Amino acid sequence: MTQQKQVIKYFKKNQNKPMHFKSIANELNILVPNMRRILGQGTLKGVFARVSKGVYKLDNQDSLSMNTAIKLNDVISNDNGKLSINKNEFNMLLNSVNDNEKTILKNLIK
Repeated sequence: MTQQKQVIKYFKKNQNKPMHFKSIANELNILVPNMRRILGQGTLKGVFARVSKGVYKLDNQDSLSMNTAIKLNDVISNDNGKLSINKNEFNMLLNSVNDNEKTILKNLIK
């Protein structure tokens, strides 16, 4: 099992309670620099979310961030009850979000 999967499993076991990276590293016997890399890279990929300085949790992968939801609202227009999407703006939005949000957005327009 990869170290990232160990961290994911640890958060799930603890009901996704926000934890400091040093505590997680200590619990899982992972070197602190490795834990910082795992959480930092995982945050960029949308796996983890930074709650505050040094404190992380699993990202809620079933929903969009508030920022993305606001941008999506700007891309969608309502013409007499019929929704339409500006495809160019939608594609720009897709290019600006993480992989999890891309999947959610693509599923919205199917």
